[in-house]
Amino acid sequence: MASVVELDWQCNRTLVQCLDYMLTSGLACDVTFLVGEGKARLSAHRTILVARSPVFYAMLEGRLAERGEIIIPDISQESFSLLLRYVYTDDIKLTIANVTPVLSAARKYCVDQLVKKCEEFLQTNINAENVCLMLENSHMFMEENLRQNCFQIIHDSSEKILQTTDFTELCCACVKSITESDDLAVDESLVYEAVIRWSEAECGRQGLEVTDINRREVIGDILYTVRFPIMDTKYFAREISFRDILTTKEISNIYRYDKDNMFNLCKFSVSRRHKRKPKEGEFESVTRFGRTRRARRHIWNSTYGSDSIAFRSNEDVYLHGILTYGAQDGCEEIVIGVYNEKGDTLYRGSHSLSHKTYCQVVFDDVISVCRGETIDVVLHGGVHATAYGLDGKCTVQFQDVIITFLDSTSHPCVSTNATQGQIPGLLLSL
Repeated sequence: MASVVELDWQCNRTLVQCLDYMLTSGLACDVTFLVGEGKARLSAHRTILVARSPVFYAMLEGRLAERGEIIIPDISQESFSLLLRYVYTDDIKLTIANVTPVLSAARKYCVDQLVKKCEEFLQTNINAENVCLMLENSHMFMEENLRQNCFQIIHDSSEKILQTTDFTELCCACVKSITESDDLAVDESLVYEAVIRWSEAECGRQGLEVTDINRREVIGDILYTVRFPIMDTKYFAREISFRDILTTKEISNIYRYDKDNMFNLCKFSVSRRHKRKPKEGEFESVTRFGRTRRARRHIWNSTYGSDSIAFRSNEDVYLHGILTYGAQDGCEEIVIGVYNEKGDTLYRGSHSLSHKTYCQVVFDDVISVCRGETIDVVLHGGVHATAYGLDGKCTVQFQDVIITFLDSTSHPCVSTNATQGQIPGLLLSL
């Protein structure tokens, strides 16, 4: 039923404002919808609806047009109200909480401009903090494009997302879709720990005592997406082997696989997950010196020869290049080599230095550095540098990662070491 109507309500209102007033006041409505599980009554105007949506046109004016009150059971009252208001006004206030159900409703009724607006909102607002909510919504409303966008973010920030509270609030199907992915670029122990935290939350949701037996029960087939056979053996023995998450036979078989990689483990995958590909050109400078001093002409490199430094990281990182000091003569060619602790060449290339105090030298290829691995960076033949660094830091924090700088033992150098010299920084990404 229409609410009390203002006198001369049309005056001083635009067309859009008048249409909005007619919708919100219920004035002259000629169609009623019963929306959602509670069958909330929402009234509208046939003429407006059929002008804006081919689905509403078929529903209200086509050969199979419905008569009387129309039941809409699969859309919530809030989402249908927002859809109607957009149909009348071309205006909507989207939020992370309402955008997915509104998108689903807009697709159902072929309101294409609203679909586009929702997709643009998602493109600019979905991130690692809300991606679990968006993944759950994509599953609930069967939005495949949104699901793919969610997985791109999850694969880029796997470790962070697995540790969020939102991960523990996902449904079983969404958890499995994450943990079974080959592109989940984290250590397998983190996948296991995330599944355990989720199982504790799920036990609470189901009113079960948090025991290993109940954890196993609620985890179900998700358990087989955790790649126990490729875990660190010491971690498996210390954290898992004594618990009732796995059966005695499963534990025995995993140990047997560790001795014989040809042993068939049936349900457990032994494939290693793919490492996340670095994004070209996206890196940060990680510097190691507290002070920089200008070098007098030819004081550096005339007798010192090559310059080298070693480093290691407590997490997997990508090395995109290094920072160097500039060349005294304005332009100088240098050869840079990067080597692992076995002496394998990871990179070797020639680069030009300018006269700037600092030069970013970006490698032709990005180097994947595993946590705990010692890497040597060498300026072969050194450089006639404009400056050198002092008060070197042995450890530097890069986001949540610790980078440790060391004297190079594989390519020892008189002039450059962990506390002074050349190679003032690294270009890194996670």
